[in-house]
Amino acid sequence: LLDALQPGSFNDENEGFASKEAESIYDEVFFFTDERTLQLPENELVAELKKDNPDWFE
Repeated sequence: LLDALQPGSFNDENEGFASKEAESIYDEVFFFTDERTLQLPENELVAELKKDNPDWFE
């Protein structure tokens, strides 16, 4: 999926997304967090994830 959304090699400079739609899909599908957040207790992790992704928890 990532190759279709953002074509190119990881060894080359990133040339961006294949299209605006690809960028939108990327933002919906992929979520990045840090090590500290992943180590939180479940209830705190869910609260943290809800901040940026409230629709995941409806």
